[in-house]
Amino acid sequence: MEKKPAKEDPIKVASTNPAVPVVSVTKIPPPPPPEVVLPSELTLKTAEVTLVLIPKGTFPMGSADGEGDPNEHPRHEVSISRPYYMGRTEVTQEQYERVMDVNPSYFFKSGMGAERVAGLATNTHPVEQVGYDDAQEFCRKLALRENLPEGSIRLPTEARNGNMRHGRIRSDGDGRGPLAAGLGSRKNSRGQTHPVAVKRPNAFQLFDMGG
Repeated sequence: MEKKPAKEDPIKVASTNPAVPVVSVTKIPPPPPPEVVLPSELTLKTAEVTLVLIPKGTFPMGSADGEGDPNEHPRHEVSISRPYYMGRTEVTQEQYERVMDVNPSYFFKSGMGAERVAGLATNTHPVEQVGYDDAQEFCRKLALRENLPEGSIRLPTEARNGNMRHGRIRSDGDGRGPLAAGLGSRKNSRGQTHPVAVKRPNAFQLFDMGG
C-alpha cells in the first residue's frame, strides 16, 4: 500500500518558502473572559431593601452658571468607573427599625410630630432624625445581617450621589419633566413626610431624587 505523505505544517512552509510572507506566531492570546452581567435589581431580605443597578459613565457634576450655591461651582465632568447599586427609595421607618430596633422619626406615632400624622401608617414614610454615625451603623448592621463583607453597604460618595440624582425626573418618558412631578416639596408636602415611591422615578428608576 502506498504511504501517504505527511501533512506539512503551514507555518513551517511559510517560514521556509521565500515566496510566502513570514508570519511569526509566538503565542495565541486566550479569548477575553465573558463580561459579567449584573442583575438590574437586588433585594436585601433583612429589611426588604431593593437596590437598583446604576451604570458606570460620565455626568456633569455641579450647577450651571447662575444656578445653585457657590460650593456647586464650577460645573465639571465626573466619571464613575464601575457600576454600583443604590437603594430604590429612601430608607423607610420600617426598614430602619428592622435593623436598628428603634424609630427616631419626628413624624411617627411616638415622635414629636405625632399629631401631624395621626391616623396614618408611617411604616413606609422615610425615616428622619438620623445622624451620620447612626446612618453608618445602619449600613454596618445591615451588611452583617446579610452576611456581606464589612464596608460593602455604605453611604454614597458625593460623586455617586450626584450621579444618581442626575437621572433627570421623567415626564412622559422624555427625562426632562417638571421637578414637582417626581419630588415632594414644601409646597406639596403639607408640612409632613409621605410614603416613598408614590411619585414618578427618575431615569435610573430611583424615587424622590432631584435632577
